[in-house]
Amino acid sequence: IMEPVGRMDGDRLPVSAFIPHVDGQFEQGASAYEKRGVAAFVPEWNPENCIQWIEHPSIQATGALMKHPGVATILATGGPGMVKAAYSSGKPALGVGAGNAPAYVDKNVDVVRAANDLILSKHFDYGMICATEQAIIADKDIYDPLVKELKRRKAYFVNADEKAKLEQYMFGCTAYSGQTPKLNSVVPGKSPQYIAKAAGFEIPEDATILAAECKEVGENEPLSMDNLAPVQAVLKSDNKEQAFEMCEAMLKHGAGHTAAIHTNDRDLVREYGQRMHACRIIWNSPSSLGGVGDILPDSALGDTGRDLDGLCLADFFAVGPVAVADGDLEFAVSKFLDACQIVSPF
Repeated sequence: IMEPVGRMDGDRLPVSAFIPHVDGQFEQGASAYEKRGVAAFVPEWNPENCIQWIEHPSIQATGALMKHPGVATILATGGPGMVKAAYSSGKPALGVGAGNAPAYVDKNVDVVRAANDLILSKHFDYGMICATEQAIIADKDIYDPLVKELKRRKAYFVNADEKAKLEQYMFGCTAYSGQTPKLNSVVPGKSPQYIAKAAGFEIPEDATILAAECKEVGENEPLSMDNLAPVQAVLKSDNKEQAFEMCEAMLKHGAGHTAAIHTNDRDLVREYGQRMHACRIIWNSPSSLGGVGDILPDSALGDTGRDLDGLCLADFFAVGPVAVADGDLEFAVSKFLDACQIVSPF
C-alpha cells in the first residue's frame, strides 16, 4: 500500500502512517520512528510496514482504506457502524461485537490477588481491550476488604458529585435520568486524569483507575456500560444468584464476548461458565490480559456467534479446497437424477 520504509537499527522495524487527502486518497506518511519516536521490535522475517495506521481518522478515510486494492482482509471492531462498513466493503471481513464484561468476585477468594488482577487489567491500555472488566460485582462479605485493596492500589473512588459529572461527560446523561446513555467518542483510551479533568474535577497524578459505586447494571447506571476507558463500576451483591443475574444483565449489552470470575471454588466456576452467555470465562486472572492470550492476535476480540473460539491466526489465512468429479460421483448423480425422473447430463 505504501512505499517501503527501510529498516533501522537491526530488528527495529519502522511503522508507517496513512495521511489522507480530502478526497480520501492516501499519500506517503513519515515513519512512526521519525514522527513519534517509536518503532516495533520484530523478528527479521516480518514484512516491512506491517504496522500502519490512519494519521487523521475519519469515516471517509476509513472507508477509502477498506476499499483500497492493497487490502485483502478486514478485521473490524469499534462498534456496529464500523462492522457494517467492513461487511459492505466488498472484501472478506471479520466483525466483532461489544464487550461489557462483568467480573464476579466470590466470597471464597484471595482478595489481595483479585484486587491486583482487577487494577492491572483495567489500567492496562487504559481500558481499550474489549475483554476488560466493565463492572466489578463483589459479594457483600468481601466487598469492603476488596474496596480497601483497590484503593491501596490507587483506584480513585468518585463521590456522588464527581460520579454525576463523570456520567454526564462520558455518556451525556446521569444515573436514573431516564435518558439513553451514548458514549462520548473522545473518552476511549484516555487516562483517568484526562477523563476526570474533562469531567470537571481533579484526581491524584498516581491514580490508576476511576471507580464508581453503582446500585445496578444497565442504562440506569451509565458507568456500568462499555466505555473502553479506565473507569470501573463497582457493585455489591447480597448473594450468588443476585450476582449472576447482574452479570447476565451486563452481557445483554455484550453478548458472546467475555465474563470474568474470581473465586477458589472450582465448581462455582463451572456453574458460572454454564450460565454466562460469553465465549470465554476468565478465571482468577486480569480479564484484558487473559482475553488477549499470548503474542498471537488470539481473542481480545470476542465472538458474537461464529464458533466460540474467538479470533486466531488461522482466520487470516485463505485456504480453499480443490474439487474434481470422478466416475463414482457421476454415477451417483445419474442414479439420483433417475430417481427424480430428471434427464442425466452424463
